[in-house]
Amino acid sequence: MPDVLLATCADYPEGDEDGAALVAALDAAGGQVWDDPDASWSPGRVVLRSTWDYTLQRAQFLNWARSVARLANPFDVVAWNSDKRYLCELADAGPPTVPSRWAARGKLGREWARALRRGEHHRPRPVRRELAAAEQAVAALRKRFGADLLYTRVDLLPGPDGPVVIEVEVIEPSLFLAFAASAQDRFAAAIKARI
Repeated sequence: MPDVLLATCADYPEGDEDGAALVAALDAAGGQVWDDPDASWSPGRVVLRSTWDYTLQRAQFLNWARSVARLANPFDVVAWNSDKRYLCELADAGPPTVPSRWAARGKLGREWARALRRGEHHRPRPVRRELAAAEQAVAALRKRFGADLLYTRVDLLPGPDGPVVIEVEVIEPSLFLAFAASAQDRFAAAIKARI
């Protein structure tokens, strides 16, 4: 059994676009589908990578995550992040956050509740205001959960007064490791440091 297990989903059993490079950097066996009843999740450290179908089976996913003895990002953070209403708590903690309202389930009909188009990921370095907003969000998580997480992706959009947080991703982020030299090696080293 490898020291590191990468949790994936049935549609992407090998992981996202970072999967192959990360597996090579970790010398890991590859991905395992989180809800595969034949998958074994011990004794390795489990890193959530592309568990993108968890929203369709949230209760089952959280039960599974709770059962994983060595989850890289702690279960309480995963549970908190799995309900997008965390954005209200995050806004109350101080980081500039996109204004959000929540509709009761089933009330939106066939209309879009929110649409997002992501641009190309080509900017080599975030600008100072983007870094400040992202660092505020990470600091709020550190304060809320009392620890630094293995990984956190903070998504931002321009707002009228500067960048605003639209999502903090600690469950299954694509980290776009190919866009920065040796990023997969640095991520692999961070994972190995927690084994």
